[in-house]
Amino acid sequence: MKKIIITSIALIVWMSSFPQQTDIIFAEVDGNYATIYNMAAYRNCCAGHEMYVSKDDHDITWFQDVFNEICYCMCYFDLSVTIGPLDAGTYHVDVYRSWYYGDSLYLGSTDFEIALPSGPGNMGIINSSQSDCYEYTDIPDAFSPGIQINCHPNPAKTQLTFECTVQQSAEISVLNLLGQKVKHFRLKQAGDYEINWGLKDQNGMRLKSRIYFYVLETGEEKLTGKVILE
Repeated sequence: MKKIIITSIALIVWMSSFPQQTDIIFAEVDGNYATIYNMAAYRNCCAGHEMYVSKDDHDITWFQDVFNEICYCMCYFDLSVTIGPLDAGTYHVDVYRSWYYGDSLYLGSTDFEIALPSGPGNMGIINSSQSDCYEYTDIPDAFSPGIQINCHPNPAKTQLTFECTVQQSAEISVLNLLGQKVKHFRLKQAGDYEINWGLKDQNGMRLKSRIYFYVLETGEEKLTGKVILE
């Protein structure tokens, strides 16, 4: 059992360094409808994707819920989701996907404009698609993760503890749903760290109760997860 757990963690860590380097995100508009594309998404070969879209005024979040993501190869997927009808205006889209025990990765963003007057009905998903896997790449058997991070409790009410291991200097960033950095911690050297955070931003103000993302990053590796503040 111990060997299986270590192998699975190594696989997930190895995967985490690719999506932001390869994902191409853009949108096409047709009347009051928009199709958002996530092209060349580099994922685990067994990954399937459930699509979810939410809208807050002109800010849209596209969340790709990944399942069956345990295979020893990587490949490219092309994903898309069509939404509408939408009101006239300029829209900003942030794209995320689920990752490793309920955490999430921020993939990137795009903008588009709806020029027509308001369409009838409430916005919803009209269609979504995932291409077949292509361009396989094997995962090296000798791979071992260089950085690790977890946090608890999650959800957090008054305090959150980050526990992480790094092999060089690094930074932990906390991002809101727009991808804006609201808090960061600098790790000046290699070692094991336990950081107790009182859920306040960089200016000392208590963050609002909602979903945030944390990123542990060195010059070579990056791990990202999701945390809920209550």
